[in-house]
Amino acid sequence: MNAFAAVLLSLTLLKDPGAKAPRIISHDSWSSFLAGAVFATSVTETGPATTRNEVFSTNWIDAGAARDFGGRGVIVARVKGSLEPLTIKDSGYPQLLQYVSEHHGGPLLDSMPAHDALEEASLDAGVGIGGAIAHVMLAPVAEAPLGPAPFQRRESSVDFAEAPFTYETAESWRRVKRLVGAGVAADSFRIDAARFDHDAWSVRTVIAPVSNVSLQLSRGRLEDKRTISSASLSFSGRAIAATAHWIENGGVTAYGVETTLRIARNTLLARAESAPLPERRKHVTLGYLFDFIQRETWRTGAGVNVDYHSDTHAISDRYGHKPQSIYLFLRARTS
Repeated sequence: MNAFAAVLLSLTLLKDPGAKAPRIISHDSWSSFLAGAVFATSVTETGPATTRNEVFSTNWIDAGAARDFGGRGVIVARVKGSLEPLTIKDSGYPQLLQYVSEHHGGPLLDSMPAHDALEEASLDAGVGIGGAIAHVMLAPVAEAPLGPAPFQRRESSVDFAEAPFTYETAESWRRVKRLVGAGVAADSFRIDAARFDHDAWSVRTVIAPVSNVSLQLSRGRLEDKRTISSASLSFSGRAIAATAHWIENGGVTAYGVETTLRIARNTLLARAESAPLPERRKHVTLGYLFDFIQRETWRTGAGVNVDYHSDTHAISDRYGHKPQSIYLFLRARTS
């Protein structure tokens, strides 16, 4: 694969602001790519009179193949999915004060549902135009170009063992069907538009003034007529990754900031967010991870996440004085 074809492929793959493109393995005109992570997690709750202690696994995979056409064009076939329907109960894994409505795998309270087995199966075709690439995308199931990268694949979030509490407002609607999309991408900007489901749509602009910073602005309308507006700012460096995001979903807002700091084999995690769970709550998650195996293409480690919840006095009769969750986990992921 020549240099220009590699640029075409990278621009086609890197669709999500805040995420990194998967590692590409090339052979002549064909290339393949694979990224993923798997967690084995034990959670212990404190606060409620009836506590839960459970073991579960969150996981995801992003894989595909690409064909280069003489350095002028590229076709990418991509699959994203998860084995969580097999590793997480139908009632979800324990997460105090998480809320998911009946529209997105619930209704669930104090639990986070599994992701779908298949979250994307897409075909993306791009052609180089000057220093940019124009592309079209067809997918029976995919993630709409709306908002930053999903939390599982954001560099600032990929090492957390649990979902953010903004999930219901900011991410639960991502998986869509019958998507037709098009866009233009270059090193410093990207514009994508898509139509999906029956009459839903989204438009997203990503501005990248430097290679490791991306500003995302997007707007869309879902099938149930809810309008969604999103903005995020992400930084993804070798040692630190951070994302600040805001979203308005049907008149309801959620926002948060998260950061990951890597020092040699050590990783420090922090997330603060405000989520409208049926009443608005503020949450802070702190964590630490040590990679006891660290290779060029993958790493394996063990860590802990601890959740802290504020503004809980009104529900202390159910959740106790200081409801907390502690997640101990083993994690393996691609680098």
